[in-house]
Parts: sequence; structure tokens; C-alpha cells
Amino acid sequence: MARISEEPLPVRPELVTYAASHEELELFVNSGADAVIIRYKDETERRSRGGFSRAELSESVRYCRVRGVRVYASFDSLYSDEDLPSLIRDFEAVCSCGVDAVRLRDPGAVYAAARVMPKMPVHVCGGLCLEDGMSSPLAGSLHFSRVCLGPAARLDTLTASADAAGPELEATVLSLGCSAAAGMCYLSDFVPRTDVPDGCGNVCRQPFGRDRRGFYYPLCARPVCLLEHLEELCSLGVSSVLADCREIAPDLAAQVIRSFYDAVSGKAPDKKLLQSIRSACGAKQMGTGSLRGRDAASFFAAEPPVPPACASSPRRKTPQMKRVDVAFSLHAGSGRPLTLVAADRDGNIVRSEGAAVYSSGGAADPDAAYRTIIYRTGDTPYNCAGVKMSVEKGCIIDKEELSRLRDRALLQLTAIRGRGVHCQTEEFHPGQRVPHGHERNSLAVELSRKDQLSGELASLGFDMLYLPLEELCSGGRLFDAFRSRSCSELCAVMPRLPSTDMLPRIRAQLTAARELGVERVLCSDLGGASIALREGFRIRGDWCLNVRSSLALKWMKDFGFEACTPSLLCSFDQIKKLSHELEIEVFAYGRIPLMVTQMCVSCPESDDGALCGGQCLLKDSRNMPYPVLSDPSGTHCVVYDRRKLTSPGPGELADLGADVLRLHFTGENSAECVQVTSAFIDGRIVRPNGYTYGRYVEKKRGFLSKLQRGGVR
Repeated sequence: MARISEEPLPVRPELVTYAASHEELELFVNSGADAVIIRYKDETERRSRGGFSRAELSESVRYCRVRGVRVYASFDSLYSDEDLPSLIRDFEAVCSCGVDAVRLRDPGAVYAAARVMPKMPVHVCGGLCLEDGMSSPLAGSLHFSRVCLGPAARLDTLTASADAAGPELEATVLSLGCSAAAGMCYLSDFVPRTDVPDGCGNVCRQPFGRDRRGFYYPLCARPVCLLEHLEELCSLGVSSVLADCREIAPDLAAQVIRSFYDAVSGKAPDKKLLQSIRSACGAKQMGTGSLRGRDAASFFAAEPPVPPACASSPRRKTPQMKRVDVAFSLHAGSGRPLTLVAADRDGNIVRSEGAAVYSSGGAADPDAAYRTIIYRTGDTPYNCAGVKMSVEKGCIIDKEELSRLRDRALLQLTAIRGRGVHCQTEEFHPGQRVPHGHERNSLAVELSRKDQLSGELASLGFDMLYLPLEELCSGGRLFDAFRSRSCSELCAVMPRLPSTDMLPRIRAQLTAARELGVERVLCSDLGGASIALREGFRIRGDWCLNVRSSLALKWMKDFGFEACTPSLLCSFDQIKKLSHELEIEVFAYGRIPLMVTQMCVSCPESDDGALCGGQCLLKDSRNMPYPVLSDPSGTHCVVYDRRKLTSPGPGELADLGADVLRLHFTGENSAECVQVTSAFIDGRIVRPNGYTYGRYVEKKRGFLSKLQRGGVR
């Protein structure tokens, strides 16, 4: 019997893409995709938000398994406590359908997946903020099988991950662009005229003015295409590449996937191919994201991309690129049944037998005629890799019978390959809610600059003071005076998403902070939290970690956190239901951070992308201002809401059950910081001009309440 060559194939990355329906899945698989990402939703939610039903998912998994293509189920939402029962049912459903892995971004979903389906591979996406150079070994210790890096990935991140023995790496090689750091964007949830729950409304592509110099697009990033950098990415250990074509018309997306399939197979891209990808994205210029570092001049776009609604040419039937090699062996002898054996590379062997063959004594057809029939696999997912003939001399084989045997063998092979390998699930109960254990709410004050700290503020007697690590280490004698006049505890705020080249400086700053008596650190991402833990600090989680459920708090506790701030998308009712696995800290006052950018918005014309350390004011088409401040660490800019977040009243805060209330000061001067802090200590609620309740108050009230919460568009 003929055997398929066992020589190793050329190493090439797995090509991954998204599919919104079974029709798109077939189109993209036949265009060359090695893995497809789908969203599973039950029928009731599917009518409003889209996704695959259970029957469609089973059919799609079977279709892909036959062709050797993997299916990943994506759960890219943030889940509250009331969403967890349906999430667990969804986990059980995708396991029964036989998906190959799940992609998660919510820490509560990660905790539930480890207990409902412990043997299912987990791919962690950008929502968990694993974009820095320390994330690969960290993800391995957390038992993630793959880290999915967004278009914000940098070469130093990939190099550090390649040097560490961590999980698989997936790089985004095609995207319509995003200027936000992974998991740190609330623009679609708070900016008016957008209402996209748990999703991206592409608000960064809206026109914003800066200092009344006309409207343009300072937050809009160029589409990212790394087609020419595939070899470099593979040399850094990238085993999977993602072509995100969700905003591209399906026909054009199929052509783009075909281009990337040719590229990962070793075909060098030419200018015509790059031009076709740019046209499919509807962009005048393509970029490389943050791959080459902070190059703001080539990162931002002059105007947002507008992908064409449909292909310029009529849709043609796509030839099947994903064919499985099959080796055939034909056996024929006088008085014995005609037998055809087929074997694929995975070791599946099927046998198809027909009627008995008799020798005519005359000249038989040449073997080439029989080989031709077997090679005609037609519109099937199989490709004949070779035929071995074992036919006695003089035997005449009925060609129609041989054709039926070939079709029957391929059908048997399809039935075997289409059998799903179902992951076993285990029963899981979230457990009982841990009650609130503190008699009063502690008060924490977070400052953005050291000049906001004054002797009068230090004498107010709040419980904790947050200050950026950079400012804390350059404070000098200021903090000696603070410690002599205040009983408040100092807590350092770690830089967001620190890169590997920042690691020596951060460790030196943490050593200096320890000499000032600092024992606790506020962290926005898991990479920074792991650094602080190794340096012996207690860690507290910020809003960027996207905690919305009690299971997420359990996961954070297992990681090593002692306190965590829930997502700013949580309502008061959802916060009240949280189990107090660790201390819960809630924003009580301050501007809502809407986006943490990768590049400097204050000076986007800078060639090196270095943050200028200043601030600017963005204004939308309604002339509504949005302040932009640079991080003291010089790594990111933060776009803030035009309104300041506050609470409906002291009663709501008292009934909330939070352990710590935080006052977040950004552009306020020292006198305003004293005024607001003093009011909260006295039990009064400060309502500045243009205040908002954010997502804390979900219940619809009167017109005035809607206006205050930004509900009137």
C-alpha cells in the first residue's frame, strides 16, 4: 500500500481568522485558513447579537475537522455574576460540539473554564493585558496554552517571550487598527452616540478637534499589515498569526486570507498583492502598529479606513485550498473482490470492497487508466497523494465500479474524520458569597502629580494615598513632611504595561519606594503585578483588569492580589452582589479614564513617538472636551471623560458594601483636592459641573437624570 511521505513539512505559522456564520466559515476555510474563531450563543441571544447556534456549531466543527482545520470558540465579553450560569452552559455546549480551544479575556471566565473543562486549551486574549515582555512566562505559570497578542505587540515583547519558555504566541498580522492598549478602552461605553454593549464601536475613528484647530482624527490608528514581516515573526517564536477580517466584506476577506495563505506557505508578497490588501481594508496607507516601537508619525492615520461594502467583481466559487492528502491502494485478483484502501496522514485507514473480478484472458486496460479514475477526487476535501496498484495480469476492472469504490472510501474517511473529540466537563458550583466584613468604608486618594499634595491634604486623615511610582521616587523631602503630618499609608501606582527595557528602572524605583515605607502597589496589568510580587510588595488591582464577577475576584486572589477595583462598567447593583473574596475598591469621584493609548496624542507629529509629558484637549463634533494626560512614566497617554464621576448620594455609597472608596484626581489643583477630600470625609457628596453617574446607575429615571448620566444623545 502506498504511504504518504513522513518527512516533516516546512515550518509555517498557523493562519487564524474570524467567521461570523457557517457560510463565511466555509469560504475562509476554502481560502486557506488553518483555524477559525467563532462565537457561540444560544438561540435567544443569537437573534440580537449574532453567533453560532448549537446545531450550526456542530456542523461547522465537523466541516473543519474533515479538512484538518481547528475551531476556536471565542468568549470575548466581560461577565457579571448573573451571566455566569449561562456562561457555564455555553462552556458545556462548546465542549460537546468538539471545539479545539476557547479564547477568553475575562478573569472570571478563566476561573470557571479551569473548573468546568480543565482539559480544554485556553487562549488568553488582550483583555487580560498580557502585552508586555514579562507575560509569556507568566501565562505559562497560569496554565494558558496560548497568548494572543494584539496589533500593539512590539518586537521587544516578542523577543522577550521567545527567550522565555512560555506558551504559544499568536501575533495579529492584519487589523484595521486600534490606538488603545489591550483591554484599556471604554470609549464605546461612555462617549455619546455609541451604544455597543461589550463591544467596540470604533469611536476612535470619529473626528476629534484639538485646541480648536479644526476636526481631524487624532485617535485613529492606521490599519496594520505585517505580511512582509512573517519570516521575522516566525523567527521570534510566533506559531500562529491572526488575520482579523471582521470589518472586511466576505468576498474581499477571502482574497486577503488567500494572500496570507500564500505568504505563510513561502510565497514572497509583491507590491500588487499589498495593494489589493490595502484596497480591501479601504485605507490609503498601511502601518506596522507598534512593531518597531513608538513611531507616532507612521502610527496614526490621516483619516479612518472605509472598507468597500462588496467585491468589485462578481463572486466566484473559491477553489478548496484545504485538501487532505490521501494515499490509495488498489487490489484486484481473479475471483476476489475488488478492494480499494485509502489512508490519510492522521493514520485513518478505510477499506471499500466491490464485486469479484475475473480474468478475461485478454489484454487488460493499462494501470494508468485506473490511476486516472482514482485521482479524480473532484469537489471533495481530499487530494490523491499517490496510488499503489496490485492487479493480477489479465484482470479487467469495471471503471464505474472503481469510481463508486473511490467515492465510498472517501465517504467513510469523511465519517471518521468528522467525529468530534469531545472534551469532558465537570460539575462546578461558584460557591457561597463571602459577606462584607468591614464596619466602615476606607477612603483612598489617588493623585496624578506630586504638586497636588499639600500639608493641608496630608492633615485630613484619609486612609491611603496613591501616587505614581515615578512621582513617588522624585518627591524627596515632600514625603518626609507627609509622613510626619499624616497617618495615611503611601501606595505606589505601577506604570501601565511596562516593557522589558523599563524593568531595571522599575526595580530601582521600587527599591526607593520601599525605603520610603511603601508596602503596597496598585497594578493595572498582570505583568506589572508579577514584578511587584517578586519584589516583595502587596498588590492591589486597578480597573484595567476588567473584574466584573465574584469568580474574577477569586482568580485575582489566587494570583496574589489583596484588593481589586471592579470594572467601571459595573453598576451599583452588580457591585453589591460581588463576593468579598478580597477587598473591593470603588471609584467614588474623578474623571473616568476612557482610553489608554499607546502613542502620544499630545504630540502626534513626533517622529520617535516619545510622550511629551504634557496634556491636550480633544473635542468631538459637538464641541465636547475630553482631556488627555500623559502618564508620569512616559509610556502611555490617557483620554478622560469630559464629566467627573460621582455618586447619587451618601446612602448609595453606604449600602454599596465596598471596602475602599477612591477619589481620583487628574487635573485638579491642590486646593480642589483638599476641598473634595474634606467633603467626602464629612459625608457629603461633591457634584461638580458636568458630573455623571457613569454606569453605576442603570435604572432609567427622569430626563434630568438621563442628562446627568450622559443618557441623552
